[in-house]
Amino acid sequence: HSPNPLAELLSLFVPKNKKVIVHWHSDIVKQKITYLFYKPIQQAFLKRADKIICTSPQYLETSKQLKNFKEKAVVVPLGLNIERLNTKDNDLKYENIKDKLNGKKVVLSIGRFVEYKGFEYLVESAKYFKENTILVIVGTGPLFGKIEEMIKRENLNDKVILTGKVKNINSFLSKCDVFCLPSISRNEAFGLVLVEALYFGKPLVTTNVEGSGMNFVNIDNFTGFVVEPRNPKALAEAINKILSDEDLYKILSQNAKKRFNEFKIEAIGDKIINLYKDILTYNYSTEGGIKSGRKSC
Repeated sequence: HSPNPLAELLSLFVPKNKKVIVHWHSDIVKQKITYLFYKPIQQAFLKRADKIICTSPQYLETSKQLKNFKEKAVVVPLGLNIERLNTKDNDLKYENIKDKLNGKKVVLSIGRFVEYKGFEYLVESAKYFKENTILVIVGTGPLFGKIEEMIKRENLNDKVILTGKVKNINSFLSKCDVFCLPSISRNEAFGLVLVEALYFGKPLVTTNVEGSGMNFVNIDNFTGFVVEPRNPKALAEAINKILSDEDLYKILSQNAKKRFNEFKIEAIGDKIINLYKDILTYNYSTEGGIKSGRKSC
């Protein structure tokens, strides 16, 4: 599973008759200076790999670190086991805020309070929500205090609730009306929480971040809307549109449930198993070509 510098370095010493399969979760994005020194090792590791599994076509096509190895890459998205979503007990923190949510349309977001999540833009968008709409953000992180101060400064205490860390996100996902992920960079490589929201039939609002898998999960005008990043008004307009049109909401919700079927762990697991079988059955060269046998999937 990459990025994992130690494992990637050790893989260079794996005998050539052994297969190396890479599950590529994201590029190295933040550590730009460190990456300059590590790049030769990473590229040698990718050259050595027999197959590279990416989670979305968007990420694969825009990855500079994978650009020389696309011929050995395949797309298999992340899968979700629905058993983890079947917990029906309400989280204590949900119980504590449910009276504030009574009679409101609830916009939910979940994630760590870090810069690339773009929570400040979502909080600002609450200024433009319709009167009966409230924003709930679940999670914690280094920017939690900053967002908390922003809510106070902008007098949004009646429009935005921060829960902190919770034990059971299902309480929030099952009872919200719209799920929004306002991320601003391709550090948001996939957004598995979007798949969780699809399971509950929630329309999605995401941002058009080049290369992010968010908009592989969320199909614009089918499961929700995709808007420009760092744009609070655009977020609010999309959210208000979904919540003010019952027919649209019903269509998006039905489509969300249909879309979820493509991320069931059984289907994803079968794809990965078949891929591994192909790799073990056929003789690949270290350059990603095939010495014998049929072509890969």
